[in-house]
Amino acid sequence: MKNGGKSLVGRVLEWFCLDEPLDLEDYLPADREQVFANVASIDDLVEEIGRLRGRPIRMIPWEMPPDSYGARAAGKNVDYIIYERNTAAVHQKHIKAHELGHILANHDIVPIGEVDEDSAVVLMRASERSRYAEREAESLAEALQNEIIR
Repeated sequence: MKNGGKSLVGRVLEWFCLDEPLDLEDYLPADREQVFANVASIDDLVEEIGRLRGRPIRMIPWEMPPDSYGARAAGKNVDYIIYERNTAAVHQKHIKAHELGHILANHDIVPIGEVDEDSAVVLMRASERSRYAEREAESLAEALQNEIIR
């Protein structure tokens, strides 16, 4: 195997994930046992994180623009995870986990326009995110999904 014996998947994960493992506890709104006690899916986790933060998170399936699979948005009293509706269920789960990672890491939201004037929703544009923020969100997505399937 070329590239130091790493598989293609290993090389991709190395590029997308952080160099050092992150401590999931640093990002959760409560201790790990409390957060994951009644969680059996990413949808359950999104709901539980919203409840624990006191700020609901709504998930919206959407036909995303080309080369975009997910986004997060923030309203006055609610956060949104927008994910590609026309992709495999396993991919949708990962998109949700990735966008939840952005929420947990408190990554900035860059206004690109209002989606709903009543709730003053603004979207974060992926091209405005730093590579570190993307790697951090990807690492969180991996850690969250691993925790769910334990």
